[in-house]
Amino acid sequence: MKPNTLIIFAGLSPKIGQNFVSRFNARYHHVQVTSAPLLDYDASYSKDYVARLYHRLVDSLIKKFQNEDNTKFEIVLMYVKKGDGSESNIIEKFGVEMLIIPIKLETLKIATRNQRDEVTNLLVNRAHRAFNRASRILPVISEEVTNRDNKTCLLLPIRNFGDDTSLICKAIHDGVVNEDTAHAFRDRIRRLGQRLPRHRVSNKWFFQGRNRIIFRSPGKARHGMAPSLADPEHEASCAVRGRFRFGAYFDPCFHYDCDIPPRRKISFYQCHGDNVEWTKRSHVNIAPNDNVRQ
Repeated sequence: MKPNTLIIFAGLSPKIGQNFVSRFNARYHHVQVTSAPLLDYDASYSKDYVARLYHRLVDSLIKKFQNEDNTKFEIVLMYVKKGDGSESNIIEKFGVEMLIIPIKLETLKIATRNQRDEVTNLLVNRAHRAFNRASRILPVISEEVTNRDNKTCLLLPIRNFGDDTSLICKAIHDGVVNEDTAHAFRDRIRRLGQRLPRHRVSNKWFFQGRNRIIFRSPGKARHGMAPSLADPEHEASCAVRGRFRFGAYFDPCFHYDCDIPPRRKISFYQCHGDNVEWTKRSHVNIAPNDNVRQ
């Protein structure tokens, strides 16, 4: 059976990395664990390290898209907690497209073979429990972004919707850390959707973001496609965030029909960082990855 969950593991020590990956992969038939680059326990998650880790993710996705007909798999990032604040680099880079799970691992001696085996056993067991947490939450996220994509708050574009999207990211993080049950996690997400700013149009409620922009869901009238990983006009993250949200795959044609208040000049954030200003327009299309189209 081909893997349907891809796990990127950050912070593995060179002394146990290969052993951990082979043992964890052997434990599950439907999971593929990969890790690169390796990192000593006393080293921090630098931006360079995180960039190389993201490159490894992209390489793995390219292979899966090329070799598998069904690309609707899940992606999870597990990382060893450093406690020095450098984890923020991981959250910033991976925090939207992947389900991120921290793992606490006390600094232990790994000088001898017995010590290395002890640490590997400990990490495998903690990663196993972490994966069980992910297995409870991921089906809920998948349900939201596939069966309820027109209603859920999980697909709102992070930059163009506005600061309230930080509440969405926090809800996901809190659900993971607090080890929510599937039922509790579903309630957490849907309650948050009810609290976010909304606007009523023709007896229907839609989310309302910054500058009073109304994010109408498209229903079945979807057009356009998220950029591919080979698109020279976009960065790799534009493609990844156009297909995955918090670890679950969603329709790459999904977008919002955004109503713009009249007589307003509004600057939009393009998915790869450019700002786009439009005037004298009544609406634009904005995808969950912040790809803005006329």
